[in-house]
Amino acid sequence: MSIVPPEPDESMNTDARGDITARFPHSESDEGSGNSAAVNLLGQSSDGSAARETNSTTMSPPAISSASQPSGHAFKPPPQPSHIEAPTPIVAAASYEPLELTVQGGVSLREAEGYLIDGANSAAVPSEAGSDKALLASDSVAALPQIATDEKRTEALQQEINDVVQRKLVVWREAKGKGNRFITVAEEADARRVLQQVEAAERGLSPPRVETQPVQTLERFFEKPIPPKEPLVMGLLYRRDIVALAGRRRHGKTTFIGNLALALVLGLGDFLGHPIVSVARVLVLYLEDDAGELQEKLKRMCAGRPAGERLALYTREDFYRANIPIHVTDKKFQDFVFGLCTAHRPDLIILDNLAHLVGGDYSNPKLIHNLNMFEFQLAQNFNAAIITPAHPRKRDKTPNALGFDSTPRLRQDPEGFFEEVMGSSHFVNSCGSLWGIERDMKSDLTDFLGGTQRLNGQQTMLLLQKEDGDWLQPIDDFEVKLARALNTPAREKAWALLPEGRYSYGEGEKAVKPAMKSDSTFSEWHRHCLEVGVVLRDGEHYKKARAGGRQNQPRLLVS
Repeated sequence: MSIVPPEPDESMNTDARGDITARFPHSESDEGSGNSAAVNLLGQSSDGSAARETNSTTMSPPAISSASQPSGHAFKPPPQPSHIEAPTPIVAAASYEPLELTVQGGVSLREAEGYLIDGANSAAVPSEAGSDKALLASDSVAALPQIATDEKRTEALQQEINDVVQRKLVVWREAKGKGNRFITVAEEADARRVLQQVEAAERGLSPPRVETQPVQTLERFFEKPIPPKEPLVMGLLYRRDIVALAGRRRHGKTTFIGNLALALVLGLGDFLGHPIVSVARVLVLYLEDDAGELQEKLKRMCAGRPAGERLALYTREDFYRANIPIHVTDKKFQDFVFGLCTAHRPDLIILDNLAHLVGGDYSNPKLIHNLNMFEFQLAQNFNAAIITPAHPRKRDKTPNALGFDSTPRLRQDPEGFFEEVMGSSHFVNSCGSLWGIERDMKSDLTDFLGGTQRLNGQQTMLLLQKEDGDWLQPIDDFEVKLARALNTPAREKAWALLPEGRYSYGEGEKAVKPAMKSDSTFSEWHRHCLEVGVVLRDGEHYKKARAGGRQNQPRLLVS
């Protein structure tokens, strides 16, 4: 048997207020005084006297239709329990300044905040039938379903109270937060308590026991149980890290994440020289690459070694066949990913890549924020690290003063390289760790910058070379480094002129003047020599690094 709430009477005044109180216009005798009578639903004014009658049609007390009342009984407001104290005002009315802006539903901030600042009572928020403002008004008691038992009715009323209070708190926060005003926990707790008590009184319920939200002091924060920030790959990847892996097309992102995933699940001991603490479980969503190509690539990487069930992966084809849209805001996609994580319990989750997660809408900061919150929830719920590969913009090949293209390079300008990641800067700014990968197509060598910038401010630059089986390995070849530092005739000449022993910066700059007449040219080149490791610091001085017997080997031609 279904219960249908009674139809509201058409004669009901559309200006009726179902909020905390009803405000009546002041009489002519009050003109110019700035005072108006605030009358609560119990028929009392703020000074306790009976409400004055008014024939105003613009503002009237709540009109309850007889059709919505039990048969044979006139509606009477519920008596106020004797033990309820008048709500304490949150802000003194005298200190309040009128607000001009509007918030949700077209309600002005003055109206939104009014119900919490008018002395001991609160001014009602207007409610108009058929408008968004009705969301701010309490539902009439008469419109509640006629629930069979008092217990269920009380439960339904309490749920209604909670819903109404929550809606009003949203408006209250926006009103109080005008001008970026900080709202304390105590203020919001007091506002919630006042609203809960008034809403309960209007419905004839005993006032709820509202506990003030405890303030999280530093001492309490120290006592809070938080899982430790355990390393997965020492010095590179930790639990709950959110990592952006930036790299252009065909620069090795897919190879890199495949190497990392297999190194963790196979327990290879280290990854690019960083120790692996223990065997881990990994989930990878390949949302871009072809399933057949991935299968062949991962077979070469495994080289017959069993990965067991620690690596779970899904491709774009799997989502297509399951009829699951690939988009971070899609409910089916979210549920599917959370379901996979619940079943697999991964220590590392790789979402490849940003373009498909946001449907190519890179520049939408709200969408990027939704992605960040989705990844944050995954990291917190499963105590897992998250890696999201992303593409920087296409290279600008216009040469600069040094003869290079104008695009920031990872080794020379890591910060500029990461700023080139497509879309809103909110993505890069929201990630605690920034990894970059850039391949030199001529030498087939790859620069990798990895680190834990937000955790401890550390990052390292490695030079990688792809070996058999599609595995990237770091190389420490002096000749390769030297080739990177001496990639122009002017730089070769400068290297020959640089002092062989210890030298100061000024001595080095003076020595290479015949090859590099510009101070800025020497500064950039010398810094690059330090980065690649062919020049070493020696206290406040510098010295050339030595190849260890490889001086006579031919140098590679590296751009």
